[in-house]
Amino acid sequence: MLHSYLKGKFFNEIESGLMVEVGSAGPEFLSQSKPFREIGWRCVCIDPNPEFVKMHRDVQNEIYEYACSYEDKDDVNFEMVTQPINGITYESFSSLEISERLALTGYSNGKKDLSINTIKVNVRKLDTILEEAKVSKVDYVIVDVEGWELNVMKGFTPSKYQPKVIVLENAFADTYQEFNVYMSNIGYEFDSFDSTTGPNLVYFNKNY
Repeated sequence: MLHSYLKGKFFNEIESGLMVEVGSAGPEFLSQSKPFREIGWRCVCIDPNPEFVKMHRDVQNEIYEYACSYEDKDDVNFEMVTQPINGITYESFSSLEISERLALTGYSNGKKDLSINTIKVNVRKLDTILEEAKVSKVDYVIVDVEGWELNVMKGFTPSKYQPKVIVLENAFADTYQEFNVYMSNIGYEFDSFDSTTGPNLVYFNKNY
């Protein structure tokens, strides 16, 4: 599993770190923060879906009800898939704008085959959310926002928060190079590809 790999390679000596999960979905199923929370880390979860937010709050997790992108803006449309997809509800495809290419990976007619409920959400840069959370240092960031991961990164200043590891979901092999170039330009080296919980690209900064 991804968390076991990261903990063993990068965080073996950190007993109480801080991770940020952008696009956290629920607190149990496919949760990337849960394993770290269980070993005593502070986990800052971010998701705009009010149902997921309630699930986190019901179990007293730290959750911020925002979509995450490169700007701060209120009352923005968020497209939420309302039927189960491969056994997963809401996690698959839901985003500020559902990626047509991503939808085509599961449905022949793409977005036309999806049941979509559009809700209003508030959008914040990751920098803004971390300021609200009174965070000064981060160990690990994972971003899973259905095709808009680089938009999230454009609202984040890694040099300020110094995460050792950043994991970005990327479903398409032909865009790996775009991700690698962007991450290299901000000081992060490609470490590995992990597909155990989705197509995750692992990057690290050896200076932190």
